[in-house]
Amino acid sequence: MLSQIIAFSAVVALARANVRLIYSVENPTQETMAAANTAYPECSSLYRVDLSAEYTTQGNDVAMAPKDGRDNSYDTSNLKDEIDLNFGNEYDDLTRIGENRVGMPSKTDSEKQAHARSLNSVTALTVDGATPNGFHKALMHQYYGVCVEVVGIRSDNNRKNNIGVSPEESIGGRWMEVMAQTVHANQAICVTDFARLGTHDDPVHAACGQGEVYTCRETNVPIAGVSGIKVRYPATASVNDNTKGRAAPGSVMLKFECRSNCDDPHYAFFFRVAASQERPQLNNGLLQQRDGENWCGMREGDDFPSSLLNPYPKNYVEPVVFDQSASSASGAVVSAVAVVALAVAALL
Repeated sequence: MLSQIIAFSAVVALARANVRLIYSVENPTQETMAAANTAYPECSSLYRVDLSAEYTTQGNDVAMAPKDGRDNSYDTSNLKDEIDLNFGNEYDDLTRIGENRVGMPSKTDSEKQAHARSLNSVTALTVDGATPNGFHKALMHQYYGVCVEVVGIRSDNNRKNNIGVSPEESIGGRWMEVMAQTVHANQAICVTDFARLGTHDDPVHAACGQGEVYTCRETNVPIAGVSGIKVRYPATASVNDNTKGRAAPGSVMLKFECRSNCDDPHYAFFFRVAASQERPQLNNGLLQQRDGENWCGMREGDDFPSSLLNPYPKNYVEPVVFDQSASSASGAVVSAVAVVALAVAALL
C-alpha cells in the first residue's frame, strides 16, 4: 500500500517550528520512489521552511524554529543590543522576538526532565519534536538525500515591509547560514544547492564535513527585474503548499546527503537554516545592499545541538590549575620574587 510507504506531512506541532514535512519515503528504493510520484526521486524526504524574526537565533537573523534549550529573548538575553540594531526599523514590538526556552520543551514535566538528566542531557535533545538550538531532526537514507526548500520570510510578528524588495516575502538579496550535525559523531554529511544549474558567475555551492557541516553564503535568488525603486525577485510560496516538488521559483533548494564513506544505511541528523537581517536599503532614493560577508563573520558558527550538553560528566571535580590558597612558605617565595622584580624594575 502506498500509504504504508509514504508518510505525508503535517506542520510540526511541538515548539511552533516553521518547518513542514511534505513527504517522507520510509524505505526508499527505485520502486518506492517511483510509486511516491515525487518531482525529485533522489530525495527520500522533502521539507518546506520559511523564516521569521520570531525565531531569531542570534539577534541578527531570521530563523526557522525556536531555540530550545537557550535563552535568546529580547528582555533577558544578551541579544538586546543586536536586536535593537538589526530589527528596530522593521518590527513594532521587539519584545516578541526570541524567547527564553531554557529547559524547553516539557519544562514542567518532571518525568521527562528526570529522564534527560539520567542521560546527562536536556529535553531539547531527548523529546521528540524538539528543536535544539533551532535545529530540526531528520533521517538520512543511504543513496538518497533530504531536500529542504526555503520559500521565503514569513510576514508576522508585526513585521513591516521588506525594504526595497518585491515580493516582500522574498529571501532574495540576503545571506544565508546553513548548518547540520549528525546525531552520531563523525558521520559524513554534505549540503549542496539543488534543482538549479551552476554557471561560471553563479556556481553551485557545496560543503561537506564529518559529523558537522557549516556554510554561510548568498542566497543567489536571481533578480527578475525592477518594480519602481524595488528589486523584483521571482514569486515566493507558502510553507503550507503541498506540492511534492519545488513550490516557487523564488525559493532556495538545498539537499543534505552523504557522498562518500556512507557506512550506515540510514542515520539521523539535525539541520538549521537562518538568513541575514541585512537587506537592500533605500539611501537617498538609491537601493543599496549592505555587505553580507560581514554578517557571516559575526555569526557564532558553533552553536550546534551538541553544544547544549554539559562537557563534563556528573559530579566531575574540576582540577585546580592555579592554587589560590598558597602556603606560608610559598607565600614567602612569592613575596621575595616580587621584591626582586621590583628592585630590577627600579634599576632599569
